[in-house]
Amino acid sequence: MSKFKIIHWCLLIFTIFFVFSLICDAAARGRGGGRSRGGRSSFSSRGSSSSVRQSSRSSRTRSRTQQQRSTRNVQKPRESTHQTRGRQDGSVRQNSIDRRDKRDVSKGDMRDKRRDSKEDRRDDLRDAKKDRYDDRKDFRKDRYDDRRDFREDRWDDWRRYRRRRALTYSAFHALSCRPRTFVVGAHSYYRCGYTWYSRSYYQSSVTYVVVAAPSGAELTAIDNPSTITADSKTYYVSNHTYYERIQRDGKDIYVVVDPPLLVEVTDIPEGTVEILVNGKSYYQYDSIFYEKINIPGKTLYKIVEDPY
Repeated sequence: MSKFKIIHWCLLIFTIFFVFSLICDAAARGRGGGRSRGGRSSFSSRGSSSSVRQSSRSSRTRSRTQQQRSTRNVQKPRESTHQTRGRQDGSVRQNSIDRRDKRDVSKGDMRDKRRDSKEDRRDDLRDAKKDRYDDRKDFRKDRYDDRRDFREDRWDDWRRYRRRRALTYSAFHALSCRPRTFVVGAHSYYRCGYTWYSRSYYQSSVTYVVVAAPSGAELTAIDNPSTITADSKTYYVSNHTYYERIQRDGKDIYVVVDPPLLVEVTDIPEGTVEILVNGKSYYQYDSIFYEKINIPGKTLYKIVEDPY
């Protein structure tokens, strides 16, 4: 047998032995770590394999620990980044909510203002309409009252006039002279001598009624005037008629005026009648009233206001 074959068989035996020891070691680990019956060679192989396993286990543990550390080191910045981003998102969300709330409040305020303005305009229109209605109603009421007062006053004046004129009534169907006509205001008066007349109608006939001289009538001359002074004014008296003198175009004009009150005269016009008002005696000539004053030795008459 050659040398080469001997080496070949030795390697084959050693390989078989090594494989057998590995199988035995695996079987021993499967039974709970019991010792192999293989002797010293199996113990050494088992020890070497356990050292290999321990070294591989320790290397895996170290790599796992480093990986966990690196993972924690990586996760910490990630977590801080997520927290920062979350806080930022929360602040942005809160700002958005605040802006939305402000917009809602602003919209609500504007809506309330528009509603209040609309209500104010409606109230103003309603008040203006009510004021116009009240003004029209007051105007109609005032006009009605004015017309009623005018009718009542006119009726009272007419009754007073009829009552007074019934006492001094002197009517003529025609005048005994050619009268001179005077227009005072809207009325026409007629003068014959020293007597004044007003034209009226009675039973569809023209009637001339004796009246006192109308205030405002103007004459260029009067007969035998006398002068008196009352209330710092000078009056000219002619035939129981009182005048004031004025200048117009260089000429004297005598204007008939109402007789001043409380002036005392010695006589009264013809046709004056005595009346009794509230138990007191007066003398009336048309719209002029006199009160008799008895003085020893003479009789005077004082011009007074209408006792009615």
